[in-house]
This record gives sequence, structure tokens and C-alpha cells, in this order.
Amino acid sequence: MPVQVTYPGVYIEEISSGAHTITGVATSITAFVGRAAQGLIEEPMTIFGFGDYEREFGGLSHDYPMSFAVQDFFLNGGSQAIIVRLYKTPAPPAPDTPPTPPPAPTPSKVTVKAKPDQPGTGTVDTPTADTTATVTIQPPSGIASVDLVVPLATLTPAATPAASAAATPADGSAPAAPDADAAAAPASLLTLHASSPGVWGNYLYAMADTDGITDKVAALYAEYGITQADLFNLTVYYATPNGKIATERFMNVSVLKGAGPRRLDRVLAGQSLYVRFDSEDVSTAAPAGWAASLTAWQAYYQANKSTRLDRLVPTLPRAAGGIDSDLLDGLTYLGSEDQKTGIYALAKADLFNLLCIPPDSLDPTEDGWNVPIDVYPEAIDYCTRRRAMMIIDSPSTWTDQFRQGKITEIDLGYLGNFGEEARNAAVYFPRVVKADPLLNGHLGVFAPCGIIAGVMARTDRERGVWKAPAGLDASLNGINGLEVKVTDPENGVLNPIGINCLRSFPVTGMVVWGARTMRGADQLADDYKYIPVRRLTLFIEESLYRGTQWAVFEPNGEPLWSSLRVNINDFMSDLSRQGAFYSYYVKCDKTTTTQSDIDRGIVNVVVAFAPVKPAEFVVLQIQQLAGQTA
Repeated sequence: MPVQVTYPGVYIEEISSGAHTITGVATSITAFVGRAAQGLIEEPMTIFGFGDYEREFGGLSHDYPMSFAVQDFFLNGGSQAIIVRLYKTPAPPAPDTPPTPPPAPTPSKVTVKAKPDQPGTGTVDTPTADTTATVTIQPPSGIASVDLVVPLATLTPAATPAASAAATPADGSAPAAPDADAAAAPASLLTLHASSPGVWGNYLYAMADTDGITDKVAALYAEYGITQADLFNLTVYYATPNGKIATERFMNVSVLKGAGPRRLDRVLAGQSLYVRFDSEDVSTAAPAGWAASLTAWQAYYQANKSTRLDRLVPTLPRAAGGIDSDLLDGLTYLGSEDQKTGIYALAKADLFNLLCIPPDSLDPTEDGWNVPIDVYPEAIDYCTRRRAMMIIDSPSTWTDQFRQGKITEIDLGYLGNFGEEARNAAVYFPRVVKADPLLNGHLGVFAPCGIIAGVMARTDRERGVWKAPAGLDASLNGINGLEVKVTDPENGVLNPIGINCLRSFPVTGMVVWGARTMRGADQLADDYKYIPVRRLTLFIEESLYRGTQWAVFEPNGEPLWSSLRVNINDFMSDLSRQGAFYSYYVKCDKTTTTQSDIDRGIVNVVVAFAPVKPAEFVVLQIQQLAGQTA
């Protein structure tokens, strides 16, 4: 805006340069979609290492092959991934299975006799029909007889009469008879829920105490109307599958409705990875016997806090009957685009560049595909709309055909998607063989999608997205071999139809030896035959899309056109200097934007470039010269 002059003198006016720097977007953020042991369902979560995955979704597990793919991604150079956990509710019992009796209005209790060195009894809720995990903390009736910690346990249909018997002690001895002298268990005072469904909830434990809560501490929260007797500490233990004990401790919390930021449901929702507390369970006054109950828990805590957790937790009673997700089907993968479920949960993620749908089971199905075939067309179409690429694993049937000498029968027809959207997908063969850390290093066969995504990320970082993620530099880390060994002639059959091979060479080891999209078959003669050309185009499209948002609603005239030309030209010039393409041009003027376009509020920018395609075939011409020739 021009400066307003009101008095004689010198005025300073700052004038905008009109430059809007366009920054290139990330190129190798990889989305993984599949089942996991734990974690939020259909909520994309960004992680930056396999340690993040272990903490949020559980560690390696044969039941969840996605865990191996994520580990392979980071092992091969990946740095950022987005995880979408899918969950399919378990199917109802088979018709010939006796029907499960309906749950009682109030869950019954199973008496657990304490070990000799831990006097007292504990109670475990008889599981009710649900798929989430719960635990009821029931303090003992007196300090002299201290209960065992009651664990979080995944709920199952109501227990049969046999399940109502006394629980078997941790030492394997016969269940103890009910103690007639034992005091009756008090009513439930605190019920927690696992943060997500799955059998992992069977390995969660909780303990309450009032350690360190003094009148001075309580005075800090007096403005919320809570007293020292209303505060307690909560400790949650998770016995992870790898044998470690993860601990969460929450200090100075309360179940009172007016407890403000220390209200238990709010604290757990914001800070706990493992448990939740229903807001409906908060009360306007402390439950009867609350102070005495916390005193009893304090005695238990003081008696056991010096005990090693890896010895303490396994001795605690654990409710049985965890419920895990069934294997996923096509409908679960696809979900609903309107409701943002299934693969469409990625709509909640701002950006992803690569999509991997790892096998849902290590055991292949009859058709050899561990992901339903009908998922691929829609997943590829979604990648096209999001300017991303999908990495597809080859089926086990291709390995069988290869071994039987039927290599000419291998083709991409099973996927059923040969339109232009197939430019955004690539298939890799064969699967890889590597040591399984869960089986003492025994070799197993795994899908390579996570490895390929990691190789692409490493290549982008070291050379640029315009470099083909293949060649002697595209080594496959963390594997012991390939399911089958592909020779040059066999590679020459698969490469022309758009199937990228993984090869093994002396000295260099296992590498990626193909860089074609699913539209890479020679007979298709597609503009986007090669992966680096397609990925470079997607990178430019996404970067310009985000970098030119400022132009919306600007006056549609020469100043705007000139600014767009300058800014886009600077971005393309920088890529050209790095060797991304041979040449380019940017055009935005009255020849691209007519008066009719201006009347409709449209400005047209033409950006063209000549990509550097990979040297897929290197031909050496050798000629023998006559001896007398100089």
C-alpha cells in the first residue's frame, strides 16, 4: 500500500519483491497399511524409526507381517513412515459351536489365591462380550491381607462354568480352594480399559498408591475442590512380547469430576499409550471407602516396589481369552472413502509418497496373493489421486511357475489394472529370504515391499528422486538371499513386461535390477515407462501444487503471470542444475490464458521438461582394427 504523506520529509516504503520461493516436497514418506499387535485403529501415525513402531504398535510378530516390512524399510535407508493399523472384528463362532451364554448384568468374580509370600486374595472380572481390554483395581479389605494386582485383560464372551473355578497359580500348582476366612472383596472402585483391542491387553497390569502425596501437594490442586484424600498415583505395566517391561506412572490424579487437568480420564487420554478411563466413570464425590482402599494399595506398593518387575509381573494373575483381529479381507482394506477408513484413512495424512500393503499372513493363500486382488486397483487409483506410488509384492504362484520353467506364464494380468493409473505402481519379484530373529535365526521367506521402499528413500537422499532406485548401488540390506535366483535370460523375459527383478551378483550381493512401472511393458510405449521419470513428475506436480497456493484470488493479469513464471522457473532451474532433466520451459502469458479463461477466473501455466531416462541397456561396440592401421 502506498505510503501516506502528511508532512515534508523523507518516507520509507517497503516494496514486496513478488518472489514466492517454491520448496520441493518430501519424496519417500512411506505409508504402511495392515494389521498390528496394538495401537490406534485407522489413525495414521508418523514414525521415524523402528523403535517408534515397537512402542506404538508392538514389536516383530509372525501374526503381523507388517512389522517385518517396517523394520526392513528403516534398515534399508527409510527415515519416515506412516502406519495405518487396520482391525477386523473376529467372526462369530461356527454354527456347530454351542452358543455362548449371554453375559450377566454384573460380571461375576474369579477368586485368585495368593502365593504364600503374597497373602490375600484377588478377583478377576469374568470376561464379558467385548473386544477391548479392561482391568478392575479392587483394593484389599485390610492391610494385613493384601490382594494381588489385577491385570488388564482382553474381554471375551462370558466364561463357561469351568472358567469360574479358582485360577491356577503362576507356579503351576493346583488351584487353591476358596479361603473361608478371607474377607469378601469390596466393590469395584476403578476400571481401566486398554487403549486398543487385541490380545496384547492380556499383558497389562495396573497398581494404585498414594506415595508422596502430602498436604502440600494437595494444596496445589485446592482450586479444583479436591483434597489429599482424593488424589492417588497410578502405575501401569506392560509385559511386552520381547520380555521387557514397559512402565507408565501418573502422579496426583483423581476420579472426581471437578479435578480439572488431573482428572484421570483426561490424563490417560493425553499421556498414556496403554490404558484409558471412561469419562462416564468420574464421580462428583469420592467413592465410599476410597481413602482406606488407597491406603491398602499403598502398603502393597511399598512391599513390592523393590522387587524386579520382570519377576513381579509374571507372577500376577492374568485373565485369559484375549481377542485379536481376524485376517483382513478386501472390504476391510478398502473401507469407506467417505468415512476415511481402510486405505482411505490416509486422507488424514498430509503427504505420503509410497504405499506398501504388506502380506496379512506369512502363509500364502490359494491364489498366492496375501492381499486380496480386488484391493490393488482401488489402491493404485487412490495413489494416483494422492500423487504417490504403490509398491506391490509378487505372489507365491510366480515362484512356483518360475521353478517349474513356466516363466512365460508370469504376467500382471492378475492385478486387473492396466489403465494409466498403473503408472503409479511397480511390481517386484522374487521374494527375499532372511534370518528370522523370532526363530533363532532360521531362514524365512518375506515380502520385499519394505526393503524396496527403503532403497528408494536411500536413493532419493543420496542421488535424487530422478535417479532410478536400481543398480549396483541399490543393495538389499538385512537379507540372506532371494527365494529364486534369476538369470540374465530369465530377467530378459520379465523386464519387457514390466516386472522388476531382484538379482544376486558376485561381490556386489543382492540388488534391485529393474526400474519399470506397471506401464513399463515395451508394447505399451508409455511416457511413464520408468519409475524415476514417474516419481520425478509426481514430485514436481506436488511441489508446484503446494508452492503456488498463494496465487489463488490474486488479480489475473500480467503481474501475476510474471510472478508465476519467475517463481516456477527458479524451482525448475535448480532441479536442472542438479541433473534432474535435460531441459525445461515455463510459459504463462496471454497465449496460455485467454480472455475467456480470465472471465472464468482461470490462469494457465505450462511447465514442460525433458527427463533424463535411465540407461537401462548399455551397449558396448567393440571393433578390431587392422594391424597396420595407425
